[in-house]
Amino acid sequence: RNERNYASMKKIKLDDDDNYKDEDMKSFLLEQGEYNITIENALNPGLRTLLTNSFDFIILDMSLPTFNMVENKHFKPFGGIDFLQEMKRKKNTTPVVIVTQYELFGEGNYQRTADSISLECKESFANYRGIVIYSSTKKTWKKELTEIMGG
Repeated sequence: RNERNYASMKKIKLDDDDNYKDEDMKSFLLEQGEYNITIENALNPGLRTLLTNSFDFIILDMSLPTFNMVENKHFKPFGGIDFLQEMKRKKNTTPVVIVTQYELFGEGNYQRTADSISLECKESFANYRGIVIYSSTKKTWKKELTEIMGG
């Protein structure tokens, strides 16, 4: 591929800790067009990458570990919201879609639905574009993701 094509490619940042889901989404995106995709598997490394690079779109998981660690993951059930809050603090306006496998997050009194999280994100973050429920068996997420990303 030549430099001109590479420069015109959309840069997508994918922050998710599920390798199968990462690969499935990456394959799907590459079928749709020319994308340069950066994958991060944890909250802090993902935020660091965001500070030093610019992206056209961010695909974000809701639940993320704090660090890339095989053992003793410090897991953040609402890591996606932490990510969006940090973007807002840094005045980063890159559009974000949340792609998650779950419709419920947290436990007990802290349990929230994907819809309630989406509503909160719409009210709090100007760059938030929507939430997509990922499934390895159902393929409806592909159409939803494409629509949200403007395809």
